[in-house]
Amino acid sequence: MSEEQKVPPENDAEKRPQVAEPAFDAASQSLTNALHMSFRVLTLVMLVLVVLFVSRGFFTVQSDQKVIIERFGRADRGLVKDQGVHYALPYPIDKVIPVWVRTKTMDVNIFWPKMTTETKEEAVKKGAPEQEFFDGADNGVVLTGDMNLMQGRLQVTYSIRGGTDASPDDIVSYYQNVGDQANEERLIRGLVQNAVIVKFSHKAVNDVYPHGTVALGESVQSYVQDMVRSLNLGLEVQRVNFITIRPPENVKAAFDSVLSANQAAETGMKEAERAGNKMLIDAAGEVGLKLGHEIEARWAAYAKSDAAGVRASEAEISKLLVDAKGEVASITAEAKTYRTTVVSEASADSASIAKLVAHNGEGDAASLKVFLEEMRIEAIQDVLSNCYEKFIYNPNQQEHSELEIWLNRRTEIRRQETIIPLSR
Repeated sequence: MSEEQKVPPENDAEKRPQVAEPAFDAASQSLTNALHMSFRVLTLVMLVLVVLFVSRGFFTVQSDQKVIIERFGRADRGLVKDQGVHYALPYPIDKVIPVWVRTKTMDVNIFWPKMTTETKEEAVKKGAPEQEFFDGADNGVVLTGDMNLMQGRLQVTYSIRGGTDASPDDIVSYYQNVGDQANEERLIRGLVQNAVIVKFSHKAVNDVYPHGTVALGESVQSYVQDMVRSLNLGLEVQRVNFITIRPPENVKAAFDSVLSANQAAETGMKEAERAGNKMLIDAAGEVGLKLGHEIEARWAAYAKSDAAGVRASEAEISKLLVDAKGEVASITAEAKTYRTTVVSEASADSASIAKLVAHNGEGDAASLKVFLEEMRIEAIQDVLSNCYEKFIYNPNQQEHSELEIWLNRRTEIRRQETIIPLSR
């Protein structure tokens, strides 16, 4: 082997010519700088996103709202927020649920005829009154307790229990058992419809048509409120107002005819009872006025369907009738005594006159004339003492005849004292 072949490799490399390295340092530095800049920009963007993400948790509660925060799918009374600015962790940690606490009014028209444009035009052509269009009308009818069909429209006024002063417990109950406004409207509408069916089934048609809507609305409101309370919905029904109640249009004319006949019969019965009451009052003396007031009070209680008021008035009337019997007996006794006195005086006067006439002498004739003049004067005094207006004419003074008129200054008051109004 030659000496050149025995030379170590490193020595061989030293003997090879030197080759210049590629110029990559500038490019690497540029890339490094670009990566650093991108990292800084990305870091800034991430910080901005984090700030925006965190700032989204601020929210404002309006005056007619409450807000409940659902945290990891759960909510309690401590997460209910009132009016003002509050903070909640961003979704999906927290979920902000607004609850409107303002009073709301909802129409319930399911018991009203549903009319299309075609049926409306056809009804107008037949002469029927033009029906109005109402949202939710569904041709529903309700059956009364005496098996009559009725239709009607009503409005319901309700809110969260307590309104703007609702407690956190009420808000939580609403959230857990109702959920949102859509469910709220469906629940209230369903409860009202059920209450209308129940309450109509306990009423006769004369109790609801054409009057009785106010009392029926109060009854339905009380029933719905009891159901809302038992279900713990966190709601409160303030009012149920029946806008109209009527029979179906095709039988309304027959209903009205029967109603008019019943009203006429009832009016006749009332007039007959008033006449009987007047006779009773006339005979009751001083108790009569009190009796008349109690009879009117009984009628008023009957018109309001106030059973307790009717019973109280009837008890007082019975008591006054007992007192009236004693008054009537007293008046009767006075009348009998007066009759006996008048008869006795008339008999005595008759005997005196007969005696004077029987003698027929001049002295007896003069005595008779004086006696008759005294009787005439007594009669005039009795008559004038009971008269409020007096007209006196003296025909004996032919030359200076006078007409005297004596008038009570307040005649109408004296008249009212003795006249009992016809309405009692």
